[in-house]
Amino acid sequence: SAVALIDALTQLSNRRAFDLELPQLLQVSRKKSTPVSLMVLDIDYFKSVNDRYGHLVGDDVLKQLAKRLLANMRFYDTPFRYGGEEFVILLSNTDLAEAQVIAERLRHSIGSRPFELSHLFKESMLLEITVSIGLTELKADDDAQGQSFLNRADQYLLKAKATGRNQVVSGQ
Repeated sequence: SAVALIDALTQLSNRRAFDLELPQLLQVSRKKSTPVSLMVLDIDYFKSVNDRYGHLVGDDVLKQLAKRLLANMRFYDTPFRYGGEEFVILLSNTDLAEAQVIAERLRHSIGSRPFELSHLFKESMLLEITVSIGLTELKADDDAQGQSFLNRADQYLLKAKATGRNQVVSGQ
């Protein structure tokens, strides 16, 4: 059953795992009065990567992005592949100000170094990838399942994409 909670491509936890973990984390957070932040991260213009280079390249970008996420997060932060090119990261015991620092670090680590794709081609190939991130902190009136919490982070992601991409947009 553990296999059903792992994304086969990225080896991150998947959406099903997120749907199970989110309500549990919110319950613990409220019981202990500790902050929780939620980040929704989306690869900018990912469809054009697949359209121009093919799905093997797109898959490789997703795998490399997952590795960069893990390399630039704290060991107790939990990344999930939510679907397609969208990732969700739960930041336990983290207020919005600290989450903003983490989000900017992730955005920079992804956008500052091109993705190496030479192993898929005969010649050297580097691909510039950026991400947009929506970020929010749990509020007292968010529902127990976390739907309002997730929706708010998603709205900030949409704002990040609509106002230029390659940025973090956050709020309460």
